[in-house]
Amino acid sequence: MSFVDGLCETISGDPRFAADYEAILRQSILSGAGFADGPALEEEVLRRLLQSATIFAQSEEAEWRQLAYRISVGSLAYSETLAGIRGASRLVLARLGNYPAIKFAFKGEAEPRTLTEGVFYEILGRQLDNTVHIGERSAVLTDMQRAVWEALVSGSSLALSAPTSAGKSFVFLAYIEHLKRTRPNANLVYLVPSRALISQVATDLRAASLDNAFEVTTVPIPAAPTDLGTPIYVLTPERLQVLFHTAPDLSFDVAIVDEAHLIGEGSRGVVLHSVLQDLQRRHPDMQFLFSSPQVREPAVFGTVVGRKSVKVVKTKDSPVAQNIILLNRRASDDKKIDMLLWRDGEKTPLAEIDAAIPIYNSHDGLVYLSWALGNASQSLVYAVGPAACEDIAFKIKELSQDPAVAEVVPSSGPGELSVQVRKDLTAFAKEAVHPSYVLAETVEGGVGFHYGRIPPLLRNAVESAFADGHLDYIVCTSTLLQGVNLPARNVFMQNPHKGEENPIEPVDFWNLAGRAGRLGRDFQGNVFLVDYDEWESSPLSGPKDEPIKPSLETTLTDTSAELLEYIAATDRPSGESPHLEAAFSKLLRDRRQGQLDDTLDLLSGLSPQTRAGITSALAIADNHIGLNVETLAASPQISGYRQRELYDYMIEKIGQKGPDYLIPLHPIAGWKEALDKLRPVFARVHKYLELKSGQHHRYWAPLALRWMRGEPLPMIIEEAIKYHKSQGKNRSSRTVIREVLTDVESSLRFKYVNMLGCYGAVLKEALIATGHASHVAKIPALPLYLELGAASQTMIQFISLGLSRHTAHILSGLTINRDMDLGSARRFLSRLTPETAGLSPYVAGELRRVLQNV
Repeated sequence: MSFVDGLCETISGDPRFAADYEAILRQSILSGAGFADGPALEEEVLRRLLQSATIFAQSEEAEWRQLAYRISVGSLAYSETLAGIRGASRLVLARLGNYPAIKFAFKGEAEPRTLTEGVFYEILGRQLDNTVHIGERSAVLTDMQRAVWEALVSGSSLALSAPTSAGKSFVFLAYIEHLKRTRPNANLVYLVPSRALISQVATDLRAASLDNAFEVTTVPIPAAPTDLGTPIYVLTPERLQVLFHTAPDLSFDVAIVDEAHLIGEGSRGVVLHSVLQDLQRRHPDMQFLFSSPQVREPAVFGTVVGRKSVKVVKTKDSPVAQNIILLNRRASDDKKIDMLLWRDGEKTPLAEIDAAIPIYNSHDGLVYLSWALGNASQSLVYAVGPAACEDIAFKIKELSQDPAVAEVVPSSGPGELSVQVRKDLTAFAKEAVHPSYVLAETVEGGVGFHYGRIPPLLRNAVESAFADGHLDYIVCTSTLLQGVNLPARNVFMQNPHKGEENPIEPVDFWNLAGRAGRLGRDFQGNVFLVDYDEWESSPLSGPKDEPIKPSLETTLTDTSAELLEYIAATDRPSGESPHLEAAFSKLLRDRRQGQLDDTLDLLSGLSPQTRAGITSALAIADNHIGLNVETLAASPQISGYRQRELYDYMIEKIGQKGPDYLIPLHPIAGWKEALDKLRPVFARVHKYLELKSGQHHRYWAPLALRWMRGEPLPMIIEEAIKYHKSQGKNRSSRTVIREVLTDVESSLRFKYVNMLGCYGAVLKEALIATGHASHVAKIPALPLYLELGAASQTMIQFISLGLSRHTAHILSGLTINRDMDLGSARRFLSRLTPETAGLSPYVAGELRRVLQNV
């Protein structure tokens, strides 16, 4: 133990300090939550606390640094009445390296000369040490960010583990800008876990360079260098697999892996594992930047790519504090709620809440308390799934219009600008999804909701309206756990689950809790837990950091018997066991490419017996499957057995009916002709890949065709509503809308992208094997068209330039040229004037942003 840490322990153990700290913490929390904060602290108490904080701030231990931060920001409530508070607080925050808090607390003011000379130069020196230069501008980093920056500019690969609000993204964006300014032709890929995060990261990257020093693309198509150098790719691991298949020689100099801990989650972890090794094999000396919330051993990410010298930066420090507040309904009184502070297992009473209406269950408690306690500041409300999102958002909006509640929880109402933004957002929700979409109604009352199936431009519009203060609430699902940057003053939870069935685990809980408190806008955030004792899990009693084990390693070491059984079974349908299927497919490809030993060597805990069994089983399977490795690699999540069965069918049919029988038409061909060719394609992938029969293809083929042809989502949804009515089904518009959004995002853009990609790759090999190689060029790129929701080259180029599908569709309607190349698309967009093109505000806004980069 260091001298400073020993001193910190002595101070914190003093009963007088404990009493003083309890008083300032309670006062700070109550004031921040909108409650009366009690009597003022005496000057002598504040002096003792700040003296202690200056010592705590010199420690490297998160426990003492957190005490220093709490005291510093809590004392600022007295800065107008007591001399010296501002200077002492500034010194503490500088020693902590918390420059976002300094900027927020002191509004960007320079250090006052009234500080003593020693304090003045200490603060100034710390600030200069943490200042970095990026192009023509400079930025002051936190201590964690400075450590990360030094590792990155040295060229080291890095594994970073830090809390949600620690500012990880900021330093990565700064490094990317620095790198692209110094090395314009450096190849960079930014890997994100979901499509919801693609648009956010791409937008942040484009905004990072005010002078458009580099370009960004989100489309898995090889991009030629421009005057600005090579573009930065922002992709999911699945999209990177598509890119690698179309560009066998492409390699990257730097890969940023966001939410890297997801390498431990099922089939998606296996996919991430696979693309990381592909990146490494294509460029052995490339730089990897792994970013994750708090994990126990970040170095594990380096072992996946065979790096033993990955620089590890791990911190528990957060520049914003989180208060864990329990809200418990009283069994004896339906209108009483007890509010308690939870701290390290201890519960301290804070206040008693009198509800305006009886609260009969925990769900109603979540709705009411979100409204009552979150009304004065921005709040996130966590919900389990899209249906719950919509339901809770609607109920919070309804409470805002209930006179009985409004009298108890008065609100000043939205400003004129917020009213207009809400009206615009209401109109845009109807335009982008459907006139009956419930979001159009809730946002007018200041309540948005957020889940991954909402179209990106609308989702971004909701996020922006919330970030700018025009919405008071966002009800959201576990998309927040996948890195979507959406902080708020308050977070409300009631028996949260990850997905529909799994009670939340401690690490995911703390990741969500980290959304409470906006960096640079709040000193602290509140995490309100409704009826915590009734939850199905107890995340407060679990660890904040997570042990990470790659999913591929887990499958091979913990479920090796199941994997061996899966490899031996030739009759398992695709999609039945995604993690086993993905592992089998990866290992089979590795065997074909002579890389199996390399992969197995990197897996710790793999017994010689298991290794021998896996190797032998793969050899037998490979002999049975026999397809080209390029075909297998094109469908990395689909079993080789299923691909072989589809191949045998194709060989037979080509012999009987000729090569054109199996080739679908391009989606922009005539509707009837294209649909007549597409329906059998869906029937074949259902039969030979999923091993299922029935008439499912009659629903999916026309839906896919409409989507690929670029038809607007409201039109697709309206067709679905009409279909259900024609079938005599009494389905609400809200349910049908949600189902279509799910069908598009989860099925068309994921499941069928994989299956139609497999269909095309297997068909290519079958055509070549039967002497019809000239017909390969006729196979349309259906996976790309499904992924983008566009089949005309003009729409595809618009999307590649950063426009959403919605805007790309509208703008493509302004021209009859459906076959623009990238240059033509740039020139067309540059000729447009948003004000005269008849565009809605959000579409016009997106066009303006893209025009800045064209």
